[in-house]
Amino acid sequence: MSSYLVPKDVFRYLLPVHPSVNREMIHVPYWRFKGVMYDCVPSEIRNRFMDLSLLALKSDFLPNSLGLRSQALKLKFLSPDTKGDFLHPTLSAENAVNLFQTRFDPESSDPRFHRETLGESLSIIYSPVFMDQQLYDAVLNQPITIAHPDEQAISDLPRKTLNWTLDFLATLCPDCGWNLSGERNALVLSCRNCDTLWMPMGKAFRKLPFAFDVSKEEDCLYFPFWAVKTEISGIRLKTVADMAKAANLPRILQEEWHEQGFQFWIPAFRLRPGTFLRVSTAMTLSQPLVHPEKSLPEKQPFHSVNFSVQEALKSLKLILANFMKPRDHFLPLLKDITFGSKSFTLVFLSFKDIGHEYLHPEYKLAMTKSHIMPDH
Repeated sequence: MSSYLVPKDVFRYLLPVHPSVNREMIHVPYWRFKGVMYDCVPSEIRNRFMDLSLLALKSDFLPNSLGLRSQALKLKFLSPDTKGDFLHPTLSAENAVNLFQTRFDPESSDPRFHRETLGESLSIIYSPVFMDQQLYDAVLNQPITIAHPDEQAISDLPRKTLNWTLDFLATLCPDCGWNLSGERNALVLSCRNCDTLWMPMGKAFRKLPFAFDVSKEEDCLYFPFWAVKTEISGIRLKTVADMAKAANLPRILQEEWHEQGFQFWIPAFRLRPGTFLRVSTAMTLSQPLVHPEKSLPEKQPFHSVNFSVQEALKSLKLILANFMKPRDHFLPLLKDITFGSKSFTLVFLSFKDIGHEYLHPEYKLAMTKSHIMPDH
């Protein structure tokens, strides 16, 4: 039986200590922020990837960031039995995120109608240091030359007894007791015995509503999408007919569109930023009519769910901004658009493997394989 790791707040990691160092460590906390920032400006939706770190306490002699270490070095999970002196992060998570976004805010003459950060990952990384007449960086076993604090300055840094653990959820199906299966970093696990899908919520698993648009093709892969229904205020967007008008689609309005409810369709798997927005918009404008089967396919594989519904819900305004026409009329309305109650279903759509791409012929949607980001 395996387990699913669930942190009480955020995941915490350690940088490796140099093999030649055998000292009592002082562990310095840094916030690490990963995500893609999208800005809606008049002519386009810009995106930028961020992987930044920031010292989580006030100090004049500790480095303000980890530089490339958080990306270049192998991190390991913090263990409750890790020895050393742990400094206490006095910078809150909320303030850290605000500082990250402010720091990554280049000057621009273009007005910004909306900003959102997706794929947000916030964690704490502890960097080891030690004192030997002066302060040393234990990763490189070299002195830190920003300043030369004395023992008292080190002693005055905020400390708190480490009281952080990981919760472990047994990966057993809550309905039938069978082993749940999934990729290493999957956000949804499957039970092949009773054909159910489960998503960790707090200290338990929640059963997910799902559907498969089953294909007769053998050489296909099922990709997961969040089909989201929500109440929208600020614009009229209740039906597919409303969407066709808002997007100024060059199609004749079909009678049934006035009855078919509008849904957002958002990939539940990680894509490169530009491709994510393109696929989300294309699938939303397609408004698939799925006649689902409720059982998991026996032979065809399906892609792991690694983009959460919480992050998907943050993308709704970006999708609207990408398809509403004319842009100069709709973009100023974004600030007044709000979303009410929401419901979602995880829908798997089959894509045909055609070499370097996956293709959905009905919706004329292709995804380059290299744009599908690895699950790590």
